[in-house]
Amino acid sequence: MPRPGLSLSFLVLLSACTKDISVEGRELPQMTISSERVDFGEVPWGEIYLEKITIRNTGASPLGVSEIAIGIDEMEDNFILHLGTLIDCSDAVTDTEDASEDTGLTNMGIDDAHQATGSTSTASASIIIIEENCSYDFQVSLSPSTVGAIYGSVLVRTADDGAEEPTHYQDPDDAHKTIILQGSSSKGAGNIIVSPRTLDFAHPNSGETPTKYVEIHNVGNGPLTVQTPTLNDDCDPRFDIDFGRLTEGALTLDARTSTLLPITYTADDGRNAECEMTIESSDLDSPSSRVSLRGQMGSDPLCSPPSVDLISPMPGQIHGTSDDLVLELRIADSDQRPTSLNCSVTSAFNDDEEAPEELADCRPYSDSGYTLVNIPTELLMTGSDTLMVTVQDDCGLQATASVGVVWNADYPPGDNDHDGFASGAVANADCDDDDIWVYPNAPEIADGKDNDCDGEIDEGTSAMDDDGDSFSEDDGDCNDFDDTIYPGAPEQPDYKDNDCDGVIDDNTGLFDDDGDGFAETDNDCADNNPNIHPAAIEYCDGIDNNCNGLKDERDGCIEIDAAPMVLGEIQMSATAIGQGESTVMTIEVYDPDGTEFDFTWQEDEKLAAQGHSGFDSTSAQTVTWTAPMLDEGSKGEPYTLFVIVNDPEGHSDWAFGEIKVMPNPVDGTLGGDDSVNDVKKSGCKKEEENNAMSSAAFFTPFLMLLAWRRRDR
Repeated sequence: MPRPGLSLSFLVLLSACTKDISVEGRELPQMTISSERVDFGEVPWGEIYLEKITIRNTGASPLGVSEIAIGIDEMEDNFILHLGTLIDCSDAVTDTEDASEDTGLTNMGIDDAHQATGSTSTASASIIIIEENCSYDFQVSLSPSTVGAIYGSVLVRTADDGAEEPTHYQDPDDAHKTIILQGSSSKGAGNIIVSPRTLDFAHPNSGETPTKYVEIHNVGNGPLTVQTPTLNDDCDPRFDIDFGRLTEGALTLDARTSTLLPITYTADDGRNAECEMTIESSDLDSPSSRVSLRGQMGSDPLCSPPSVDLISPMPGQIHGTSDDLVLELRIADSDQRPTSLNCSVTSAFNDDEEAPEELADCRPYSDSGYTLVNIPTELLMTGSDTLMVTVQDDCGLQATASVGVVWNADYPPGDNDHDGFASGAVANADCDDDDIWVYPNAPEIADGKDNDCDGEIDEGTSAMDDDGDSFSEDDGDCNDFDDTIYPGAPEQPDYKDNDCDGVIDDNTGLFDDDGDGFAETDNDCADNNPNIHPAAIEYCDGIDNNCNGLKDERDGCIEIDAAPMVLGEIQMSATAIGQGESTVMTIEVYDPDGTEFDFTWQEDEKLAAQGHSGFDSTSAQTVTWTAPMLDEGSKGEPYTLFVIVNDPEGHSDWAFGEIKVMPNPVDGTLGGDDSVNDVKKSGCKKEEENNAMSSAAFFTPFLMLLAWRRRDR
């Protein structure tokens, strides 16, 4: 945690005069903290959450707490410190009345509901003395003033009083601690997204009951109230809407949550089922959302035409008995059951006014599509005729087949290929009397011939452009019955694959082109950018990331090019160790960018002058530092260590830590110094003063430079 340069220099000077104090036959204090990381979780905007922190003295001498402070140059505007007034010695062996002391701090007024009615940022104005086996409670509250992740710290320092008869002592091996604070918050009102805005059930088969869903999604940062949807007066009864959670009135959706409305459509032989559903909500920008329900509207754009294969008889067959003429057919359709297709057999040339319009109904009698069609001979025309088989599906698409037959007669004169038709100046002339597959109204085949003798070649086949859009099926036209569909056609929002690329409505308002789950009709304001959509996080980048019409600070944004933020000071496993011993040091860093950091650890000038290098690594986040050997007769030396953090964007932050190196190991568990058994009150000796002044003279300009430099935001 950065500090102003002058304050840092002053601390370096003070650290040179730290006293070596122990008590004869009595252990020094030991500070423990109830939690060194406080997680507030998600705190709603405008609310206050409090957490308690306890400082306990587990040693045998009074512990002096000289400072409790919120870290600065972090996100401290979100946190408030609430200091207590009493020392709790209920677990102590000594008399609790004698052990409890008035710390001289003002009661900050935390009421029974744990709401903050007063606050201060530091306890440094008065020493808090915690007797052995006693504890002191204080609270920290999080009241969000920023959105997204929130980080901060609390610093706790202990100190000796320096008097001839000390009333309190510093923790000898854990003199100061950093408590990490973290939480998060969001800001704003509910923002409704209803998807899809058009729910099309297409063309299911009669009797089918498909179910689809409309999602009501709150993509905002606050609660959203949704009313029970209403339907227009002309809503088709084939739609059955399950209002689920909305049946009992208004529903409140928390931020980033959703609910589903199941809608079932019952298909029948009717057409054009429509319904308009209106959803009212507390969304300030779009309080009313409409959803169009559709079923069996127009022709099915995904419909494929049926197919019919006339297996027998062969062209030109002579039927000379009174038995029914039998046609053997196989009928298919990829979109509906063959038994639901319409199929009829008609005569191409019987112009008798009494002749029936339809010779037979050829609808298949099984889902295999295979069928035998009986035509009574009394319905047949004497002589040569072409029987036409026409199959039509529910989309209005059709397929045809035909076969030439001769009833109760012989082949006409000049019928060389015996297909029932002769060439020349005769009625219904054969245009190629050498090919049995060519005759009037014969089935057209993609063979480069005019099979049906109508003057056109290959019409109705895959080689012919039937809809006049310049593309046939062989050219890649995926629907040769619609001139708005062909390879390279402009895609239109019409639920058709206009450009035949296999994707329907791509690059239109109905399609999610960037794959973020939202199309333009779902309020995606940039459907070519997957990072911009109604459910996106608002970043401080000058872009309306969440498509609500607000940008950056107006919407409460998260920095994306922020500097690293060191929380608190260097955290040490021990703040005092014996010469040649080691301690582990680390720092906590937060950066909204989520980037990797570079670390640079440094020692102060006194160590540099000795040629000492105690870090096992100078570029890791967590390092082990080994203390130097002291001069003979030394009572201990204070040192200052630094770490600088840089991110890839060139931003930086830094932190420092103070550590005391003693001639002998420090008993961190009991809190005593093994090297001293008698009462000692040592001041600053001349040599120590010179060393301290030398260190301060070196580090003062360095620290002032860092203070001026600060974090480059």
